[in-house]
Amino acid sequence: MLESFMDNTNHGTPPPPCRLHGFLAAEAPVAVLLRRGPAKNVQMIKWNTGSDTFELGQWLKGRVYEDRCDLSPDGALFFYTAGKYDGKHQDDRKIGSYYGVLSRPPYFTALTVWSAWSNGPAYFLSSKLLMIGRSQVSDVQKRQIPKRGRFPAGLHVETFAHENSASIHQRHLELTGWKSVLENEVYEKPLPTSDATLVKTKRMQGYSYTLRTPSDLLILTGVDWADVDQRGRLVFTRDGKVFACNSMENGLDGAIELADFNSSTFEPLAAPEWAKAW
Repeated sequence: MLESFMDNTNHGTPPPPCRLHGFLAAEAPVAVLLRRGPAKNVQMIKWNTGSDTFELGQWLKGRVYEDRCDLSPDGALFFYTAGKYDGKHQDDRKIGSYYGVLSRPPYFTALTVWSAWSNGPAYFLSSKLLMIGRSQVSDVQKRQIPKRGRFPAGLHVETFAHENSASIHQRHLELTGWKSVLENEVYEKPLPTSDATLVKTKRMQGYSYTLRTPSDLLILTGVDWADVDQRGRLVFTRDGKVFACNSMENGLDGAIELADFNSSTFEPLAAPEWAKAW
Protein backbone atom coordinates (compact mmCIF):
# COMPACT_ATOMS: atom_id res chain seq x y z
CA MET A 1 0.00 0.00 0.00
CA LEU A 2 1.41 3.38 -0.99
CA GLU A 3 0.33 6.39 1.01
CA SER A 4 1.39 10.01 0.93
CA PHE A 5 1.82 12.57 3.68
CA MET A 6 -0.01 15.29 1.79
CA ASP A 7 0.22 19.05 2.22
CA ASN A 8 -2.76 20.75 3.81
CA THR A 9 -4.64 22.98 1.41
CA ASN A 10 -4.46 26.68 2.26
CA HIS A 11 -6.70 28.99 0.25
CA GLY A 12 -5.17 32.19 1.63
CA THR A 13 -2.02 33.92 0.44
CA PRO A 14 0.37 33.70 3.39
CA PRO A 15 4.10 34.16 2.84
CA PRO A 16 5.91 30.96 1.97
CA PRO A 17 7.06 29.00 5.01
CA CYS A 18 10.69 29.02 6.03
CA ARG A 19 12.81 25.91 5.49
CA LEU A 20 14.48 23.96 8.27
CA HIS A 21 17.40 21.57 7.96
CA GLY A 22 18.69 19.62 10.96
CA PHE A 23 21.90 18.05 12.22
CA LEU A 24 21.85 15.56 15.09
CA ALA A 25 24.78 15.03 17.44
CA ALA A 26 25.77 11.35 17.53
CA GLU A 27 26.68 11.23 21.23
CA ALA A 28 24.61 13.92 22.96
CA PRO A 29 20.94 15.03 23.06
CA VAL A 30 21.71 18.03 20.86
CA ALA A 31 20.69 19.11 17.38
CA VAL A 32 21.27 22.19 15.28
CA LEU A 33 18.59 23.58 12.99
CA LEU A 34 19.31 25.98 10.15
CA ARG A 35 16.29 28.15 9.44
CA ARG A 36 16.35 29.67 5.95
CA GLY A 37 14.11 32.44 4.71
CA PRO A 38 13.33 34.91 3.42
CA ALA A 39 15.93 34.84 0.67
CA LYS A 40 19.43 34.36 2.07
CA ASN A 41 18.74 34.99 5.75
CA VAL A 42 19.74 32.00 7.87
CA GLN A 43 19.25 31.52 11.61
CA MET A 44 20.97 28.88 13.72
CA ILE A 45 18.84 27.20 16.40
CA LYS A 46 20.06 24.81 19.08
CA TRP A 47 17.64 22.03 20.00
CA ASN A 48 17.87 20.01 23.20
CA THR A 49 16.24 16.78 22.01
CA GLY A 50 16.03 15.48 25.58
CA SER A 51 13.76 18.28 26.81
CA ASP A 52 12.58 19.52 23.38
CA THR A 53 13.63 23.07 24.21
CA PHE A 54 15.01 25.44 21.58
CA GLU A 55 17.59 28.20 21.85
CA LEU A 56 17.32 30.84 19.13
CA GLY A 57 20.76 31.82 17.90
CA GLN A 58 22.42 34.17 15.47
CA TRP A 59 21.39 35.11 11.97
CA LEU A 60 23.69 35.16 8.97
CA LYS A 61 22.98 37.25 5.90
CA GLY A 62 24.28 34.96 3.18
CA ARG A 63 23.98 31.44 1.87
CA VAL A 64 24.79 28.44 4.06
CA TYR A 65 25.31 25.17 2.18
CA GLU A 66 23.62 22.50 4.28
CA ASP A 67 25.34 19.65 2.45
CA ARG A 68 28.70 21.05 3.54
CA CYS A 69 27.92 21.44 7.23
CA ASP A 70 28.17 19.10 10.19
CA LEU A 71 27.73 18.95 13.96
CA SER A 72 30.34 17.32 16.19
CA PRO A 73 29.23 14.13 18.01
CA ASP A 74 29.29 15.92 21.37
CA GLY A 75 27.26 18.83 19.95
CA ALA A 76 29.89 21.40 20.94
CA LEU A 77 31.14 22.49 17.49
CA PHE A 78 29.42 23.23 14.21
CA PHE A 79 31.20 23.37 10.87
CA TYR A 80 29.49 25.32 8.13
CA THR A 81 30.30 26.50 4.64
CA ALA A 82 28.83 29.86 3.66
CA GLY A 83 28.89 32.29 0.80
CA LYS A 84 28.36 36.04 0.65
CA TYR A 85 28.17 37.36 -2.88
CA ASP A 86 27.36 41.02 -2.22
CA GLY A 87 30.81 42.21 -3.33
CA LYS A 88 31.92 43.25 0.14
CA HIS A 89 34.24 40.26 0.59
CA GLN A 90 35.81 40.05 -2.85
CA ASP A 91 38.92 42.01 -1.84
CA ASP A 92 39.68 39.84 1.19
CA ARG A 93 42.14 37.45 -0.39
CA LYS A 94 42.54 35.44 2.79
CA ILE A 95 38.87 34.60 3.05
CA GLY A 96 36.98 35.62 -0.07
CA SER A 97 33.25 35.36 -0.57
CA TYR A 98 33.07 31.58 0.04
CA TYR A 99 34.47 30.19 3.26
CA GLY A 100 34.39 27.48 5.92
CA VAL A 101 33.86 28.18 9.63
CA LEU A 102 33.99 26.41 12.98
CA SER A 103 31.61 27.88 15.56
CA ARG A 104 29.82 27.07 18.81
CA PRO A 105 26.06 26.49 18.36
CA PRO A 106 23.82 28.38 18.18
CA TYR A 107 26.21 31.09 17.00
CA PHE A 108 27.71 31.71 13.57
CA THR A 109 30.54 33.76 15.09
CA ALA A 110 33.76 32.22 13.79
CA LEU A 111 36.26 30.50 16.02
CA THR A 112 38.30 29.61 12.95
CA VAL A 113 37.62 30.59 9.35
CA TRP A 114 39.48 29.89 6.14
CA SER A 115 39.04 30.23 2.42
CA ALA A 116 36.83 27.45 1.15
CA TRP A 117 36.49 28.05 -2.57
CA SER A 118 37.76 24.52 -3.26
CA ASN A 119 35.89 22.89 -0.38
CA GLY A 120 33.92 19.69 -0.65
CA PRO A 121 31.76 18.26 2.14
CA ALA A 122 32.96 18.17 5.74
CA TYR A 123 32.33 15.43 8.30
CA PHE A 124 33.13 14.95 11.96
CA LEU A 125 34.33 11.37 12.40
CA SER A 126 34.64 12.02 16.14
CA SER A 127 34.45 15.05 18.41
CA LYS A 128 38.21 15.35 17.96
CA LEU A 129 38.48 14.69 14.21
CA LEU A 130 37.10 16.86 11.42
CA MET A 131 37.52 15.77 7.80
CA ILE A 132 37.25 18.39 5.05
CA GLY A 133 37.01 17.56 1.36
CA ARG A 134 39.29 19.39 -1.06
CA SER A 135 39.68 19.37 -4.81
CA GLN A 136 43.44 19.73 -4.34
CA VAL A 137 44.68 18.31 -1.07
CA SER A 138 48.27 19.36 -1.77
CA ASP A 139 47.55 23.05 -1.19
CA VAL A 140 45.24 22.66 1.80
CA GLN A 141 47.69 24.11 4.32
CA LYS A 142 47.74 27.50 2.65
CA ARG A 143 43.96 27.42 2.34
CA GLN A 144 43.35 26.85 6.05
CA ILE A 145 44.01 30.40 7.19
CA PRO A 146 42.60 31.17 10.65
CA LYS A 147 41.02 34.59 10.89
CA ARG A 148 41.06 34.64 14.67
CA GLY A 149 42.53 32.26 17.20
CA ARG A 150 43.59 28.81 16.09
CA PHE A 151 42.22 25.29 15.92
CA PRO A 152 41.46 24.16 19.48
CA ALA A 153 43.79 21.86 21.35
CA GLY A 154 42.71 18.29 20.78
CA LEU A 155 40.82 18.90 17.51
CA HIS A 156 42.58 17.32 14.55
CA VAL A 157 41.64 18.65 11.11
CA GLU A 158 42.42 16.44 8.12
CA THR A 159 41.59 16.71 4.46
CA PHE A 160 40.54 14.17 1.90
CA ALA A 161 40.45 14.23 -1.87
CA HIS A 162 37.09 14.25 -3.58
CA GLU A 163 37.66 10.74 -4.94
CA ASN A 164 37.69 9.49 -1.34
CA SER A 165 34.44 11.22 -0.44
CA ALA A 166 32.31 8.06 -0.61
CA SER A 167 34.38 6.14 1.93
CA ILE A 168 34.60 9.09 4.35
CA HIS A 169 30.86 9.65 3.99
CA GLN A 170 30.24 5.98 4.75
CA ARG A 171 32.22 6.24 8.00
CA HIS A 172 30.25 9.33 8.97
CA LEU A 173 26.93 7.65 8.21
CA GLU A 174 27.80 4.70 10.40
CA LEU A 175 28.68 7.04 13.26
CA THR A 176 25.25 8.66 13.01
CA GLY A 177 23.29 5.42 12.58
CA TRP A 178 22.72 5.48 8.82
CA LYS A 179 23.60 2.70 6.40
CA SER A 180 24.27 3.10 2.69
CA VAL A 181 22.24 0.56 0.73
CA LEU A 182 22.62 1.72 -2.87
CA GLU A 183 25.96 3.16 -3.98
CA ASN A 184 25.76 6.17 -1.67
CA GLU A 185 22.44 7.23 -3.18
CA VAL A 186 19.99 5.57 -0.76
CA TYR A 187 20.40 5.40 3.02
CA GLU A 188 18.46 3.62 5.75
CA LYS A 189 18.09 4.15 9.49
CA PRO A 190 15.86 1.91 11.63
CA LEU A 191 13.53 3.24 14.30
CA PRO A 192 14.52 1.28 17.44
CA THR A 193 11.04 1.48 18.98
CA SER A 194 9.22 -0.02 15.99
CA ASP A 195 9.67 -2.17 12.90
CA ALA A 196 9.79 0.91 10.68
CA THR A 197 12.83 2.14 8.76
CA LEU A 198 13.49 5.68 7.58
CA VAL A 199 14.86 5.82 4.03
CA LYS A 200 16.43 8.88 2.46
CA THR A 201 17.21 9.09 -1.23
CA LYS A 202 19.62 11.55 -2.76
CA ARG A 203 18.12 13.97 -5.28
CA MET A 204 19.50 16.76 -7.41
CA GLN A 205 18.88 19.10 -4.49
CA GLY A 206 18.75 17.55 -1.06
CA TYR A 207 16.96 14.32 -0.18
CA SER A 208 13.52 12.77 -0.33
CA TYR A 209 12.28 10.69 2.61
CA THR A 210 10.20 7.54 2.92
CA LEU A 211 9.08 5.55 5.94
CA ARG A 212 9.03 1.81 5.27
CA THR A 213 7.25 -0.82 7.36
CA PRO A 214 6.69 -4.52 6.58
CA SER A 215 3.30 -3.65 5.05
CA ASP A 216 3.38 0.04 4.09
CA LEU A 217 5.46 2.64 2.29
CA LEU A 218 4.79 6.19 3.48
CA ILE A 219 6.17 9.01 1.35
CA LEU A 220 7.01 12.02 3.50
CA THR A 221 5.77 14.62 1.05
CA GLY A 222 6.82 18.20 1.75
CA VAL A 223 9.36 17.20 4.37
CA ASP A 224 12.59 19.23 4.21
CA TRP A 225 14.57 17.03 6.63
CA ALA A 226 13.96 13.86 8.63
CA ASP A 227 16.02 11.66 10.96
CA VAL A 228 15.81 9.32 13.94
CA ASP A 229 16.86 11.26 17.02
CA GLN A 230 18.82 10.20 20.08
CA ARG A 231 15.59 9.05 21.78
CA GLY A 232 14.69 6.78 18.86
CA ARG A 233 11.91 9.09 17.62
CA LEU A 234 11.17 9.99 14.04
CA VAL A 235 11.76 13.74 13.82
CA PHE A 236 11.18 15.89 10.77
CA THR A 237 10.65 19.45 9.56
CA ARG A 238 7.89 20.64 7.28
CA ASP A 239 6.45 24.08 6.49
CA GLY A 240 8.81 25.76 8.94
CA LYS A 241 7.78 23.51 11.83
CA VAL A 242 9.47 20.72 13.80
CA PHE A 243 7.62 17.46 14.48
CA ALA A 244 8.34 14.29 16.46
CA CYS A 245 6.69 10.86 16.55
CA ASN A 246 7.12 9.04 19.85
CA SER A 247 5.35 5.98 18.46
CA MET A 248 4.66 4.77 14.96
CA GLU A 249 1.52 2.91 16.02
CA ASN A 250 -0.66 5.49 14.25
CA GLY A 251 1.89 6.46 11.62
CA LEU A 252 2.40 10.18 11.11
CA ASP A 253 -1.04 10.85 12.60
CA GLY A 254 0.78 10.63 15.91
CA ALA A 255 3.25 13.38 15.02
CA ILE A 256 3.52 16.14 17.63
CA GLU A 257 4.39 19.68 16.62
CA LEU A 258 7.32 20.80 18.75
CA ALA A 259 7.98 24.27 17.36
CA ASP A 260 6.96 26.72 14.64
CA PHE A 261 9.69 29.10 13.43
CA ASN A 262 7.80 30.87 10.66
CA SER A 263 7.34 34.06 12.66
CA SER A 264 11.06 34.52 13.35
CA THR A 265 12.57 37.67 11.86
CA PHE A 266 16.12 38.88 11.54
CA GLU A 267 17.62 40.67 14.52
CA PRO A 268 21.27 41.20 15.44
CA LEU A 269 22.57 39.04 18.25
CA ALA A 270 26.06 39.25 19.71
CA ALA A 271 27.76 36.01 20.66
CA PRO A 272 28.62 35.64 24.35
CA GLU A 273 32.25 35.35 25.40
CA TRP A 274 32.12 31.56 25.73
CA ALA A 275 31.14 31.26 22.07
CA LYS A 276 34.08 33.38 20.89
CA ALA A 277 36.95 31.49 22.52
CA TRP A 278 38.37 28.00 22.46
